[in-house]
Amino acid sequence: MCYVRLRQEGEEGHIVKKWMDRALWEDMGHRVRAFKILTKSSKQIRVFRGQYFGNMVGYDEALLSCSDSHLAGALWSNIWFSCPTTAFQQIEILIKYVRKQLEHLEKTPSNVFLESGAPMFLPLMQDELDASLAKQRLRYCLTFPEHYK
Repeated sequence: MCYVRLRQEGEEGHIVKKWMDRALWEDMGHRVRAFKILTKSSKQIRVFRGQYFGNMVGYDEALLSCSDSHLAGALWSNIWFSCPTTAFQQIEILIKYVRKQLEHLEKTPSNVFLESGAPMFLPLMQDELDASLAKQRLRYCLTFPEHYK
């Protein structure tokens, strides 16, 4: 969702997106090592990277189509891995969440993305931001590796 918003920022947005990608993979490497999840981490991370970029293409196509049915298909295949027991209500909640977040991010000032790099997200079932809770979550996410050193 952040990548969709960053497209509005032209070249600066493209640069921020590249740095976000770089930070994502670096953070993933730290987490994989911290939890001793994978023994052959480089191969598994390459596989995950391919899946990640495939998912991004699926989401982009769904969002560009402006169709909830396309978005439902992308969410179902990428999040629930086409699980036959997934209830439609779960997918519907997530569709509303994605649309709500995209609208919220659309209203977020450019400097939040380009300078601080820390947009805040609305809660799943609420339409208002609790800034203190959002900052707490952000602080935890940014300091995650510190907890395991």
